[in-house]
Amino acid sequence: SSLPMAPRADNQQIRARIRQSEMYIKDRSAAAESNWNTSDNSGQSGMYGVVGKILSVLEELDRYVFDKMDPNTNCLDVLGAKIWGPPQPGQGVTSQDEAVVTILCEWAVTNNRSGEHRAFVAAKLLELRQSELLSPDEEEEKEEDFFVTGTPVFQELLFKFLENEAPYLTCPNPGLKKQHEVANLILLFHELMAHDVFSHDSYMCSLISRGDLTNPMIILPVSSSSGKDDNAAAGLADTSDDRINDELGALAKQISETNKLDDSGGTDPGDGFGGGSGTGNNSGTGGGGSTHGEVWRYNRHWQFTYNFPIPFQQDDSSNHDINQRHVLLYGYGRGREESSKSCKKISKEILKLFSKRFSIDVNEGGKIKKHHKSEFIFSEVVQKFQDLSYFDQHFVTGQCGQSVIEMVQNFHSCAAAYLPVTEHVSFLFDLAGQALNIQCLLDWCIQLLKELPLVESQLIERGSVLTRTYTTGLALYIVGVLRRYHSVLILTDSMVKSAWESLVKISYRHSNVPQESPRHDGSGVRRPPPNLDCNSAEWCIMGYLFDLAAACPSLLKSSDKYPVLKRLFNQSPDLAMSQYNTSDQFRDMVNPYIMSPRRKVDPLLVRYLHEKPEHQYTLVCCVMSAVINGQLDTDRLNDLAILCCELTAQCSTLSAEWLGALYSLCCADKQIYSSLHAQVNLKDFSFHAPLGVFVCILIARQCFSLQSIVLSVITRALVNPWNNGDNEGQSDEESEAGARLALHLLLKLFKTVECFQPSFYSIASPRSVPVSAHDTGIKFSCDRHLLAATHANISSGIEVGAIIAVLKAMLLLGESAPRTSTDHIPNFLSSGFNEDDLATMTASARDGVSLGDLAFITLKQICSQEWVRDICLQVPDDLGKQGYLLDKLLPPQQTLSLLRLICHTNKDDNSAPPPNNKSKHYETQKVIKNMIRDLDEWSLRASIIDIKLMYRLESKNCEVGSWLEDVSQCIVESFKLGENDTSLNDNDAVVDDEPEPKRRKLDSGRSEAKSAGGKRRFGPIWMISHLIKSLKFLQTKILQVSGRVLETGNWSRGAKSRISVGHQPFLQLVLTCLRELESLNDGKGRPSEDREQVREQLLQSLHEQLSNFLCFTPEEKVYNYEDPTSRKSMQDALQLRFSLLGGMFESITTNFQSITDWSTLLVQLVVRGVVDLTNNSDLFCTVLDMLTSLIHSSLVIDRENGGGSGGGGGGERVEENRRHYMQLVKKIKKEIGDKQNQSIKYLRQLLPFPKAMEEVIVTEQFGLVPDSKGVKVRGFNCDKKQGLQVSEKQKISPWDILEGFKNPA
Repeated sequence: SSLPMAPRADNQQIRARIRQSEMYIKDRSAAAESNWNTSDNSGQSGMYGVVGKILSVLEELDRYVFDKMDPNTNCLDVLGAKIWGPPQPGQGVTSQDEAVVTILCEWAVTNNRSGEHRAFVAAKLLELRQSELLSPDEEEEKEEDFFVTGTPVFQELLFKFLENEAPYLTCPNPGLKKQHEVANLILLFHELMAHDVFSHDSYMCSLISRGDLTNPMIILPVSSSSGKDDNAAAGLADTSDDRINDELGALAKQISETNKLDDSGGTDPGDGFGGGSGTGNNSGTGGGGSTHGEVWRYNRHWQFTYNFPIPFQQDDSSNHDINQRHVLLYGYGRGREESSKSCKKISKEILKLFSKRFSIDVNEGGKIKKHHKSEFIFSEVVQKFQDLSYFDQHFVTGQCGQSVIEMVQNFHSCAAAYLPVTEHVSFLFDLAGQALNIQCLLDWCIQLLKELPLVESQLIERGSVLTRTYTTGLALYIVGVLRRYHSVLILTDSMVKSAWESLVKISYRHSNVPQESPRHDGSGVRRPPPNLDCNSAEWCIMGYLFDLAAACPSLLKSSDKYPVLKRLFNQSPDLAMSQYNTSDQFRDMVNPYIMSPRRKVDPLLVRYLHEKPEHQYTLVCCVMSAVINGQLDTDRLNDLAILCCELTAQCSTLSAEWLGALYSLCCADKQIYSSLHAQVNLKDFSFHAPLGVFVCILIARQCFSLQSIVLSVITRALVNPWNNGDNEGQSDEESEAGARLALHLLLKLFKTVECFQPSFYSIASPRSVPVSAHDTGIKFSCDRHLLAATHANISSGIEVGAIIAVLKAMLLLGESAPRTSTDHIPNFLSSGFNEDDLATMTASARDGVSLGDLAFITLKQICSQEWVRDICLQVPDDLGKQGYLLDKLLPPQQTLSLLRLICHTNKDDNSAPPPNNKSKHYETQKVIKNMIRDLDEWSLRASIIDIKLMYRLESKNCEVGSWLEDVSQCIVESFKLGENDTSLNDNDAVVDDEPEPKRRKLDSGRSEAKSAGGKRRFGPIWMISHLIKSLKFLQTKILQVSGRVLETGNWSRGAKSRISVGHQPFLQLVLTCLRELESLNDGKGRPSEDREQVREQLLQSLHEQLSNFLCFTPEEKVYNYEDPTSRKSMQDALQLRFSLLGGMFESITTNFQSITDWSTLLVQLVVRGVVDLTNNSDLFCTVLDMLTSLIHSSLVIDRENGGGSGGGGGGERVEENRRHYMQLVKKIKKEIGDKQNQSIKYLRQLLPFPKAMEEVIVTEQFGLVPDSKGVKVRGFNCDKKQGLQVSEKQKISPWDILEGFKNPA
């Protein structure tokens, strides 16, 4: 079509026809290259390709370790390359990119995954792709200019996500799940704006042009009556078209004027603007604001505009966006003034904490003035702060954070003598965390860490009592924040390096770390370690440095500190089975510290601890007795725990003593720590709460690891009561009491801690607060952060094996111990987790619940924790290994129940035993059908490991074959259900095998988009092929069952059910199985004979099915239905089978017999009018191209048999191929016969050119006669007459004459 043409009038039409033919050729060539198994839904841009891309992206995200950063193997560049694929310059945004953008946004927002890091990862991945698309090598400078000035590449897709998928408030009291998702959305789009992937200005322009924000929000004064507020809110719903045009001009004018405001009104957003009311903190809603309860009444984009924080609010560059937002929301007048007042008031109130009056005056001995608690009521400030929008919360925290940094800088530059109180800084950190102002929070922490060494130098110079304690204490709070947001921190390499350098300076400035191992000498006998001059804060900082180095190996190249850190932290203490007499002298020395835990530790006390193990034993007994029997309030309990952390930091062998004492209590072992047992009544459960808080703080400050106490203490204690071994020196009651204590400690350690506890902050003298009055009891925010970080630390976190071990111990304890409320174990474990129901069961008192019930309740609460699910599913295949969930002590049903508890897929009671009148076959079908019904992109990985575990459990029995048959049958039968069929009842409709006719057509219109209520964008059957791709053991059986189902559902006039190409997922399932079997050729996964047998069976089945279409005679005219639905059904049935045939096309071409059989069948389909240019014409090209490939393949030399190596063998092979080809041509000619029509004309083109023979009369010389041998000789009459005589008739080809093959003479 690009070649030059002679001038003529109809050149354009001719070129158009040529281009159309070119496209036609390309389409047919592409279909042949893909083996004719493509369709509208199976290509990269089709449904199957989109679903496949989404699932592959999710798999990569789930497999990626976000707690670690290795530039070679585990970094965002590597992850981005796997997710996006290689970019092609100038290609623009493809359908695959659109799928990735959508799933990244959903992954960052959904409650089915956890972690704030998701928003940052998604933003960085989108930024990476945007830079690749906009900066090709050839025109880098030009494209960079475009990148700076143009609309972001993914702006339209992100707007589409906000329009269709994003969660927003639809009621005044949304559920916790919706609150979290709204908060996740706000964090995500804040990061997208910060990374220039989403433009707030373009978003506002789009909303203005659409008229989504035509009503400015009316802020009423606090004194306004509720009636006026209601009337104002009622007027907000008026968004009629009549007002839009009138208001657009006014809005544009207001924005223009606002952008020209002087600095006092427009530069500082806090001065002129602010959110007077909001959706509340971290939850999307809350109470207290004057119009706060009305926010949910607005449309989604109004809510997004109201809450989305604009990054870098302190910069002048963001003034336009801020002004535009405030005019659209509040108008230009009273509303703006009211919002400004509320925002400025809260900022001023929080900044009061950092004024001279509330700060530390270093010149006056570093003391903090006591104030009346009414001067600053933390709970009220927090409530007001939570009533702000997220936008205003970001502004308030940003302003306060900058003030703290300036205050610290002024001190070390000698411009001031005041330092902020560490607890007040911690309060600000907590507020910033609640506001999701995470990036700013991390920036403050890094900046403060840089300033702290200078502050320490200034304190030393002034000779202050705050030397060492202030900087390390504030650094500990910062380390708590860095641990809390560790996965976000390590995304930025410069921040990691800066934090490392500053923390090394702070922790090593005063501490004296010994250069030899403090544990053992060569004989293995423990000896007193050298004195470790290190306070608890420095110990925690060094512990974080060790974890940071393990998470970021690149740090090791620039530092020599790691070997020392590794020696200190890369070991777990053994239990100290100590049994000594307590030292009265040392007890008298310790008791004053127990009474006043805030006293400074005397170095002599530490020296005594090092000298004699009896002193350590005495200390542990005295402290534990005080914790258990002392009726301590929250403050004193926390202080005592921190004192013990200080001592343990300087005497590391105390770690083993703490573990030994806890083991003695939980296992009721009186052979060790008998002095402690003498002072403790194990049957008194009132000490569980204070002891739990005490242990939490010890673990948070790294006195010993979570792994150590779980394996060495708690698991043993849970195994103890149901173990039938001889337990000397303990009664059953004491064993049960110890197990109850172990369950309480486990729940305390594993349950997610809410890091923000405003009630613990106070500027007045601390008041006595009973421990039981608070859920956590852990006073300091840094300790709560550090405890939460122990769940998933790279180097010191708990391993999957330990978690599984303790969960199995709880399950076995619940089974063996007496129960009252949970008689049916599988039913109880398989039901969903409900906090309210469990709270009701334990409402009376925990000692009123039987031990078995308590074990099951604790098991369900722990399994409901997101971090437990995430760490167990990080490498899901490990769960099915022997020794993990596969345990001879666990019955199969309980093993499956435990897995579903961990995966949070236990809501359908899948593992409940079948009714008495139902068989195991019924149970298997019910489980699989429920699983398929609920299958989505988030539950796919759990479903894979679930079926794998079921298979491994069944493999121990002899009935694994019938189980595979049942599962395969359920999977194949699921394709009878309509796509996106959400109208099925819980169990009855799912178990019923009857198809849902035409359900797909009714739902097709609604399946285009996923509604805000969480409706799936595609049905579960689209994911079954991806499910089976990971289940190798099912693939052979799936193919066998598919062949049988295709035979029974083959197209005919009387068939009740038809499997057709309308179910493209079914086609993809079979093709996936075929591809997976083919990929095993190079491996040893399956015997070759078995694989080939399955393929041959399926091929034979397809041959029979297509042969059934030949049974109709032309007179019957069954293929010429007047009903278009019937005609379409027949075409779909044929299309499905031809697609499957294409998937196995290479198997057909391996031998001449199959080539002949299939070629004959294809010719018969055309000759008999089943597939031709008038009937099922869409398939005619497919049949024709398949036949062409088969005919040509018969002439291809088989290289594996030496045909291409030359010599005589190759020649013989060529001749054999030629002979088979001629036989095939002969057979096809026979089938075609003398029939003539347009379709058969195309078939004849595939045959060799026919020889157009012409009959000629041959003459010879007159008088020639044959002799006895048939040779012509001259006869007697030759001389009598001259001339020629007729000899014979011959058939000759004109081609032979032209080419000289035959002499016409």
